Amino acid sequence: MTYLFISHDLGVVRYLSDRIAVLYLGRLMEFGDAETVFSAPHHPYTEALLSLVPSLDGNVRASESS
Repeated sequence: MTYLFISHDLGVVRYLSDRIAVLYLGRLMEFGDAETVFSAPHHPYTEALLSLVPSLDGNVRASESS
């Protein structure tokens, strides 16, 4: 079974999805399995979306510290 789930909340997307596509201004910026997209984002928009995902342990993502 396949579902198309559209959201700006990548925390929820990560929980529900095996593969993630990130669109920016109607164009595909990143596509891949969830671990790859979350561990090494290539586009600044993906990094911005990931910086909004809350953390339970209080750690700050490396891209947020600058």
